[in-house]
Amino acid sequence: MAPSVLHLLTVQPPAILLPTSRLTLPVNGDVGDALIDLVDSSDTLPVVAVVALSPPLDNVTPALTEWGTAARVLRIAQPPTRSSNQPYLVSLHSLARMKLLHPHPQSSNSVPSFQVQYFQVDKVPNREIAARFKQVALRPLGRFSRDAARKQSYIKIATMLEDIADAIPPK
Repeated sequence: MAPSVLHLLTVQPPAILLPTSRLTLPVNGDVGDALIDLVDSSDTLPVVAVVALSPPLDNVTPALTEWGTAARVLRIAQPPTRSSNQPYLVSLHSLARMKLLHPHPQSSNSVPSFQVQYFQVDKVPNREIAARFKQVALRPLGRFSRDAARKQSYIKIATMLEDIADAIPPK
């Protein structure tokens, strides 16, 4: 499948958007305004790349993870009790897994564009692909295992990922 260019939204851990799921998240005014412009300039509901930020190590800026999902922007709303730093709520519906390739040169600062490659879903993944998925899925959550308050949640998610059968095709 040929690479596509999608605008990028990031989510903070522990939020994660899996294929076929829905998520509503708060965004700041610049991102919300850019998404409204994107919706207004499109004949259909736009699709964006949604990628989790890895938790920062030693107060370093968080980095983008390599994998994410392509998601359709369903709704952008300004709730009446909005905060001044995050005045919009964006509702997303995830469509497919995808991988960030590299930034697109014609990007805005508030919602940058990236070239993405969609994950092939037409074949059953082998054990190597399933093991790599589990490893990548646990990486952003790994730092939570050090926090006593979040350790139980990490253990539940890690156990769920380990229980995934290696021969189940992705949806």
